[in-house]
Amino acid sequence: MLHLVTFGGLALEAVDEAVPPRLSAQRLALLAVLAAEGDRHVSRERLTGLFWPDVDDERARHSLRQALYTLRHEVGRDIIRSDFALSFEPSAIAADVIDFRAALGRGDRAMAAALVRGPFLAGFYLPGAAPFQRWVEEERARLHHAASNAIATLAAEATAANDADAAVGWWRQLTQLEPLSGRFAVGYLTALAARGDRAEALDFARSHAALVRRELETEPDPEIQRIEARLRSAPIRLAAPTRAAI
Repeated sequence: MLHLVTFGGLALEAVDEAVPPRLSAQRLALLAVLAAEGDRHVSRERLTGLFWPDVDDERARHSLRQALYTLRHEVGRDIIRSDFALSFEPSAIAADVIDFRAALGRGDRAMAAALVRGPFLAGFYLPGAAPFQRWVEEERARLHHAASNAIATLAAEATAANDADAAVGWWRQLTQLEPLSGRFAVGYLTALAARGDRAEALDFARSHAALVRRELETEPDPEIQRIEARLRSAPIRLAAPTRAAI
């Protein structure tokens, strides 16, 4: 069984197998499109438009056939169904983005959040395929929105339930997804303060403020500065002295 990783990069992994096949960037990108579309099968015309936009239709279709043939040869099995349109063969290959959408569909936000290792196809670039790169940006935005909403709901639920550890974890993940978000930074700081992590909260407030000033050339959210000021003025909790042994 093969597994395509699309969150935080793009890679093909082997499950219960020694070594995954090595694929070119273009064939990995083709698999990423099929994975992201999931049950929405992808037409050959759509794929040729994404990957071979600057050649005539006949040559583009030939290039797609060649790519599929080479992919089948490199993998050593059929991992793509090719009827009227193309899709994954679910018995041969899985993908985190498919699992992510399935988890959201059944309301399992925690499972969906666990799959989000980073932005969709982070750091992946395919030269000479501008339509594909535009598709990546659009798909990344859609997935980011879905992931942020799911994790924000988990963070709010944990906060309401006074589950300090869970709240800190979810808010931390949100700040990793959107490092410049003032709303998520406030949520994380509030959760840290509620758990009593004063030093960690102050460290985060400083690093977030520096990041915002460097990247946006502006001051951080005023609420962050208010929370930081309250934390600085709060008395430091000292551990109770231990009774000397007699």
